[in-house]
Amino acid sequence: MSHWNYRVTEQQVGDETEYAIREVHYDDDDNVKGWTEEPITFTGDSPEEVAEALRLALRATEKEPLYISSHLPTSTDDPALRSQPE
Repeated sequence: MSHWNYRVTEQQVGDETEYAIREVHYDDDDNVKGWTEEPITFTGDSPEEVAEALRLALRATEKEPLYISSHLPTSTDDPALRSQPE
C-alpha cells in the first residue's frame, strides 16, 4: 500500500544547500514516488493536532536527509500520491 511520511529533504538552491521538512510519498515497494513541492507548514483544528504533526516531523530528523531534485513528481503534480502516513 502506498504511504507517505515526513522527511527532512536536502536541495541545492543556487550555491546554497537548503533543508526542509516535506511529505515524501512511497509506492508499495517503499520506493520514493514524489514529495510535496513546498515545505510543510503546521496547522490544525486544535493545538493537539499541531503538536501531533510536530511530533511526526521531529521523528523525520532521526533519518538521513533525502536529497531531492526535479526528476520526480510532487504531490501537487499527481493527486494519486496523496495517501496515509506510515
